[in-house]
Amino acid sequence: MSNEVKMWPVLLIAVLLVGATWGTMLIGAENEEDQPGLPMAEPIYLTYSVHGTWNNSEVNGSFDERVTIASSDDIVCFGEGLNVTGNIGELAYYSFFLLSFGNYLGDDLLETAWGEKVVETHIEYAIVLPEIMDSICICQRGAHTGLAYQVYALAPNLDVTYELVNISVPWMEDLDLKQDGEINDFPRTRNIVWDYVNGVTINFTKDGGPAWLIEPKAGEDIRFNFTGSNCTFMICDEEDIWNMVAGGGFQYKVEWSVIGNGSAEFLIEDQMVYCMVILPLDGASSEVHLLVDPMGE
Repeated sequence: MSNEVKMWPVLLIAVLLVGATWGTMLIGAENEEDQPGLPMAEPIYLTYSVHGTWNNSEVNGSFDERVTIASSDDIVCFGEGLNVTGNIGELAYYSFFLLSFGNYLGDDLLETAWGEKVVETHIEYAIVLPEIMDSICICQRGAHTGLAYQVYALAPNLDVTYELVNISVPWMEDLDLKQDGEINDFPRTRNIVWDYVNGVTINFTKDGGPAWLIEPKAGEDIRFNFTGSNCTFMICDEEDIWNMVAGGGFQYKVEWSVIGNGSAEFLIEDQMVYCMVILPLDGASSEVHLLVDPMGE
């Protein structure tokens, strides 16, 4: 078998599409009349403090990042981690997006260096470090700008908080003071849009597979049937998700997950789940079969 990893999503997941596209709506580069946004076509410099534990050791420090919102099409460019301080090392790699990404969980208020901000809590799949594939981020993002004010990066040996402490935008006190008008549409992105699914074959590379936040519609249950070799299929149920949001550390539903080789079958009812398919970092051959089947419609 070649190094190509194959996944047959028989009735797989349009959430892969809709969950990724709605996130780009939040950057806020195009200002609404009464809500200022971030500047376009000029570098924005941000400073994040970092603290927590990594491989059972305390880490503490900071780094700078450069971002440019290139156009109203929300094309963003990221600079490398700059001016790294402390013992955070590769944690300044920060591969998850600083602006708008992930799956919406709910709203909150957050105290920041610029006063109280209206934020949205997102759950996001992100490779925090190149060697940590099974990582999850809980992000507190500006309700209008999508700017990551606070991020909890979680993995089996990682529990680290990133906090935005400085930014080269002089009107920060005026940003993210109220909810974005599109918010009522976002919970629907958890529902699988079956009209888009037609037995498509998707090929993945060694960089990793997809992640989805999935929730049955009213009156619907969803059955998962997974078989895989040399891969990770990880499911966080709703209790896991909210525990991580509350600071409970990395966790997942062991009996619904497969690490290495094996199979799993389960039914979700009246709850959302977060699903990740993670491929070997070394590009070794893997095979993934996943059936996601709606019940009760």
